[in-house]
Amino acid sequence: MNYLKQIKKIKETQGTNAKLDILRDCVKDENFKKILFYTYNPFYLYYVTKIPSYTFKNENNFSLEDSFELLDTLRGRLITGNLALEKISLSLSNMDKDMAELFKLMLGRDLKMGLNVTSINKVSPNLIPTFDVMLADSGKTVEELLTENEWVYVQKKSDGKRCIAIVKNDGVGFYARSGKEIENLNRHELLINSLKTIRSTKTYDFILDGELVIENEDGSDADRQYSNGLITKKNLPKEEVEKFSFVVWDIVPLDEFQNNSNSTPYEERYYTLLGALIPNFSNLKLIPTFVAVNPEQASRITNHFIKEGFEGSIIKTPYHYYERKRSKNWMKYKVILDCDLKVVGFNYGNPGTKYEHLLGSLACQTSDGLLNVGVGAGFSDLQRNEFKSEDLIGKVVCVQYNQVIKDVNGNYSLFLPVFIEIRDDKFEADNLEKVLNKG
Repeated sequence: MNYLKQIKKIKETQGTNAKLDILRDCVKDENFKKILFYTYNPFYLYYVTKIPSYTFKNENNFSLEDSFELLDTLRGRLITGNLALEKISLSLSNMDKDMAELFKLMLGRDLKMGLNVTSINKVSPNLIPTFDVMLADSGKTVEELLTENEWVYVQKKSDGKRCIAIVKNDGVGFYARSGKEIENLNRHELLINSLKTIRSTKTYDFILDGELVIENEDGSDADRQYSNGLITKKNLPKEEVEKFSFVVWDIVPLDEFQNNSNSTPYEERYYTLLGALIPNFSNLKLIPTFVAVNPEQASRITNHFIKEGFEGSIIKTPYHYYERKRSKNWMKYKVILDCDLKVVGFNYGNPGTKYEHLLGSLACQTSDGLLNVGVGAGFSDLQRNEFKSEDLIGKVVCVQYNQVIKDVNGNYSLFLPVFIEIRDDKFEADNLEKVLNKG
């Protein structure tokens, strides 16, 4: 099989389904599957950021198997630096044209077919390891977490770029949440040396989970759009790369991360991280972390973060294991959020109360009807007296809340909803996706 020709055929074919049909035939060949594996495996680092120049001889003295062996040599750090570049240059010189082009695609970790790892694994299940990370879930409230746990961690929610550092005895690599390598960080020598220092104190390879931020002089984070855009710029100058700090909150042995088999409680992982970061690393820091034993403490800490200019906090249970999925053991907590909802129902107060014949609550929902909530707080007595059903049904109102929640049946609602105002300037409510993105 001419592998490069098949790759180009997939690239030039219009439509994902048509591309996948061609790929299904290709993966019947074990070498083609191996090409995919070596290209897209997120845990295979080759530590080369550019293709060296070479003299093209159009010879055929370097086979596909030789290419796999060279990639193994690079990822194993058996040769590095200029020696690695010289070896790549010599090898490319001894390949025929198609083999050279294919090798450069594998080395660059993208065959440029117009298909992602999800699509490849759809055709050949579990061929490419996925690079999933732990994410916060909005299914529980702070009260529920503190009912199940005597205390929780409350950590500052930075507004940076998620980063996983893979720290091995033979090198360091940096990945975004998507699994894409953050190549610019390979020039952040200070950060790399700090990570190597920590690795020298351990008997195992590990990952650090955290965020990349640029810190302003007042200690706040630089605008996310600015910093995230900067770190992804091609060939970002070294002095710009070194503006970034890596703020971390978790450490997991690499084999446990890869196998999704962590069995160490977070409390222990946190203290391992705390001990590792006791040295004063200027660009490697532990996320500000506090402990709360009741919801009021969690709210006060979170509001403190907000007043300092941060998004809020992440609430974490103390004994959870790291799992590469959205987890109810992590909860985003911003305390004060708001959204615009449509009024679909008007309810009078409970019988026997002073609001029995006045407004008690409004039934509100998102524009797509996927989130429903009763809003009974925030109204003045004057409003409860004056607001009538015919004046409010169909109107858009601004509702303040702490958190999006979900019941056992998967129905979305809001935690502690409070009426703010009627949005006479707005005729369409937010949809569920927009509300979820606020949190």
